[in-house]
Amino acid sequence: MKVMLIRPPARFYAGGMPPELGLPLGLMYIGAMLERQNIPVSILDAQLGRIYQDSRNTDYKNFGMNWDDIAGKIKENKPDIIGISNQYTAQLDNTLFLASLIKKIDSSITVIAGGPHAAVMPVSFFTAKAGIDAVIKGEGEYAIPRLVKCIQDKQDIADIPGVVTPDNMGKSKPAETIGNLDALPYPAYHLIDVESYFSIVKSGMDGRPIFSYPQVERCVSMITSRGCPYGCIFCSIHLHMGRKFRKHSAEYVIAHIDYLVKKYDIHH
Repeated sequence: MKVMLIRPPARFYAGGMPPELGLPLGLMYIGAMLERQNIPVSILDAQLGRIYQDSRNTDYKNFGMNWDDIAGKIKENKPDIIGISNQYTAQLDNTLFLASLIKKIDSSITVIAGGPHAAVMPVSFFTAKAGIDAVIKGEGEYAIPRLVKCIQDKQDIADIPGVVTPDNMGKSKPAETIGNLDALPYPAYHLIDVESYFSIVKSGMDGRPIFSYPQVERCVSMITSRGCPYGCIFCSIHLHMGRKFRKHSAEYVIAHIDYLVKKYDIHH
């Protein structure tokens, strides 16, 4: 059973600032967990590319690969399952379009959606009838390997905690919260081209503010904790990661930083 994880091109208003480009950490954690189970997996970050006009709506532009190139990668890879990352509600349209594109390429491919929007509004993926077969509601590191195994063994996926399907909407089991974060492997940095992100940031295409201090050009984000007990009205993190605060140990974080510095020459 072959899995492909895709982050779609990022959509933004034609007159606005392009989105910030960071590593697809969610997919990289999922990829690492799938590899731990000896499941073949690849990551296609379709936000690595250029800025171009969205042909479906002239009010928007896309940041990343064009749809023909994405289709070509899918045909070349021939996956059995494709997981799509949908970080923000504003990016839902591109996720749905990608799902429809996948089904046109090969209707037998199982399409899964995940990410913060999926955790908050899983039903929105099904009402659009774009061909999405399942949604991961919450953390996916344990749910997705179980889902892949169920598909491989031709078992019902609707009983997996955190998995929402068209058949179990409203009655799906709650997602399992990962208590021991140190049990997770590092994100699968080897499944992406880390240097490509630095090149795009250096070129000025990235939408983040330009910092002036030395060596910021080799900068990555890390996740050192999950969950939040507070109730800020502008934030939905507790809907995705729960209200229970969990953290990596200091030893895990330091070892992770050391790995990034030595392996990838990270400066910040």
